[in-house]
Amino acid sequence: MNLFDKVKIFLFSRKAKIAIALIAVAIVVYFISRTPAREIETAKVVQGTYKEVLLADGVTRVNEKFSIFSPVSGVLRRIQKNVGDAVFKGEVIAIIDWDIGRKIRSPINGKILKIYRESEGPVSMEEKLLDIGDTKQMSLVVKILSEDMSNLDVGDRVEISGFSEEIIQGKVSKIEPSAITEISSLGVEEQKVPVWIEFPIPNSMGEGYKLEAKILLFEEEDSLLIPSSSLIRKGDEWNVFVVSKNRARKRSITVVNQSEGLAKVQSGLKINEEVILYPSEEIKDGTKIKIE
Repeated sequence: MNLFDKVKIFLFSRKAKIAIALIAVAIVVYFISRTPAREIETAKVVQGTYKEVLLADGVTRVNEKFSIFSPVSGVLRRIQKNVGDAVFKGEVIAIIDWDIGRKIRSPINGKILKIYRESEGPVSMEEKLLDIGDTKQMSLVVKILSEDMSNLDVGDRVEISGFSEEIIQGKVSKIEPSAITEISSLGVEEQKVPVWIEFPIPNSMGEGYKLEAKILLFEEEDSLLIPSSSLIRKGDEWNVFVVSKNRARKRSITVVNQSEGLAKVQSGLKINEEVILYPSEEIKDGTKIKIE
């Protein structure tokens, strides 16, 4: 038997097949082990206080505004006050000449919010002349989508920003009983509920100031927390990639709530485990990883 026949017999033998299979596996393992690790960012699962927050923009509004109307038809003398000027209860703020000079007095201590007619000239009965209000008695009015109202209550704490670098503390003082219909920027009808927030008014703040409100709906201590940026959603199921021995391991978890970039986890994770942030499609179960 020549050498060629001996090689041919060996290649078709059982031992040869096993040897070839082992070599193939070794080659695959070699190339897998040489696959570069994916660089990732991670965060630890922590235990802390979860805060459910509702964000809304609003405008300051005087709690009680008085509109002054002309009591008769006549000739209005030029109003000597300007917008923003202080007025005192009983002070003459306008005079209308009719059969006699009719004096119109301020009903409150406050400021002139708006003047509708500054120049002298004829006016009609019940024509609006100006608005007066006490800017020390103002609220921030925000409009909340009706579907977000379920956990909101009078007395909820609020953090107000947008006026200075400091955060102003306030609280929900009134929730109006009826929703109003507004058209969103996308042309969709939305039902919104006006909510009034009381807070200490800075001296230089007036009516119509746009501010941002962060309403604290509820908080829970001893909650398991992870960044929302680590979550992967598939249908109704939530998943994360957990770091285990330099590899990514996919795990199903139960998420209860999310707010302000944090997710409250009910099950599936333990304190101090590391989850991968912003997992890309390149990250699979078992992918080699390298923490940045």
